[in-house]
Amino acid sequence: MIDAGLVKKFEAKIAAEAEKTAEEMAARAAFKLQVNFHSSRSIHKPLIFSVSVWESAKRLHGGGDTSCSFCWRQRGAKAVVPTNEVTMQKSSPQGCKGIILPRHVSGAFAICPHCMARHRTTEIGDTILYSVFVDDCAAILYQYWLKLGGNADVVIQYNSRDVRQTTLASSDKLRRAREDRGALSVYPLANILKDTLTGASVEGRLRAFILA
Repeated sequence: MIDAGLVKKFEAKIAAEAEKTAEEMAARAAFKLQVNFHSSRSIHKPLIFSVSVWESAKRLHGGGDTSCSFCWRQRGAKAVVPTNEVTMQKSSPQGCKGIILPRHVSGAFAICPHCMARHRTTEIGDTILYSVFVDDCAAILYQYWLKLGGNADVVIQYNSRDVRQTTLASSDKLRRAREDRGALSVYPLANILKDTLTGASVEGRLRAFILA
């Protein structure tokens, strides 16, 4: 005979685990703002880095994250002209650098939800390359974070020859692993919000994260 008390305890445990999982899922950011550094970090020299955006698997009910595109025509593509735009307001011959989510892509075309420019998917990409000083880098990342509704983790992939990462490699095995793929750092949304509760700016925290 099954013990009713044990059954209740088991059901309570399952319910608690389900609630915990729901809370963890709710705490996850909807997006990942990824920054790949192609140069060492410096406060004296321009930083060379690329930016990409990923829609979290949370929105897709599991599976892998999905890459987003940018409203920015690749080199060699035709310039944006009035006939490409629903609003007839041209921001730039290449686009506005707005983030185009997967749901804004239909077949061979994508519509930028920010400036309403219409692109062929073969004309745009999923990364944008920058070469700017650290303060401008932090400002750029903050603007992208705002475009994502302030609902994004920030992920940084450092260059394998980055001076700071080389210093941190305390063992030969760790050094080789980091040289193979570069060091990865994550600034979760929960931590960003926590760190700015006392009045610190998101842009300032991103600058500190870049140089950490």
